[in-house]
Amino acid sequence: MTDGIAEIGFDHRDRGTRLAHLYQRDPLRVLFPAPAAGDPPLAVIVTTSGGLVAGDCLDVSVRLAPGARAHVTASAAEKIYRSTGPTTTVAQTLSVGAGAALEFLPPETILFDGARLRRHTSIDLSAGSGFLGGDIVVFGRRARGERFTCGFLREVWQVRREDKLV
Repeated sequence: MTDGIAEIGFDHRDRGTRLAHLYQRDPLRVLFPAPAAGDPPLAVIVTTSGGLVAGDCLDVSVRLAPGARAHVTASAAEKIYRSTGPTTTVAQTLSVGAGAALEFLPPETILFDGARLRRHTSIDLSAGSGFLGGDIVVFGRRARGERFTCGFLREVWQVRREDKLV
């Protein structure tokens, strides 16, 4: 069982958005490839374990200071493997300051047969901020002849704008 953490914070200064805070604990790592000209800074979350199993916990936190812009994604599809017991949990906390803009677009999550996943995404938006985000869930890998016949998924998204639930 692992407890991975990725905390990413961006500030806005005269020359634009810059990384202000980074904390990471296995199996999570964050890479910062150079963005294309005119694009916001890019943070790529990597799960070094190759997938999650029974009882694994991930905690991802992204904070943008007022005026900052950033794009956060992951390096590959997240794989959730079969569990006969504990549930894998993923907490995603995203905070977007006034006038800031966050793109949060990770690749899909693949649930293998018998997988158990509880994922909670909390988004706090300040006045004048923008957010583009989503998650894709795939039930098994049909192209490989795999089927998803049983399992557990609880996916919760909670969005607040100026401390009011929307």
